[in-house]
Amino acid sequence: MQELYDDDSSHVKSFCSHIREYNATNAFTSLGVKLDDRILNGRGPKPFSIYGELKHRVGALLHDLGKQATYAQLYIYDSALALNTRISRNPQLNTNVLKIIQDNLMEYNPFVRIYR
Repeated sequence: MQELYDDDSSHVKSFCSHIREYNATNAFTSLGVKLDDRILNGRGPKPFSIYGELKHRVGALLHDLGKQATYAQLYIYDSALALNTRISRNPQLNTNVLKIIQDNLMEYNPFVRIYR
């Protein structure tokens, strides 16, 4: 993972430009918040401001027939199938970066083991 911060390759540029998208495509849950739109319409870095409750939406572990798996459902299936699903849903992201992140999560993240 460190190479995605230190290297000067196209991988790093993609990772830095789309870091939130890479995070979202590998998430176990969906974040449920109400965004405060009053402060999102400015210049500079986009702030992340919420009001009310912060929730993590955890769906069913089995996906509906005819729909692609999402979130934690992807950690139950074969790694190659999960990677292909992430790639098809996020064509703007670098396939090699997605694989690096997924491989690291599979090897080092203790929560992945819950779904295996």
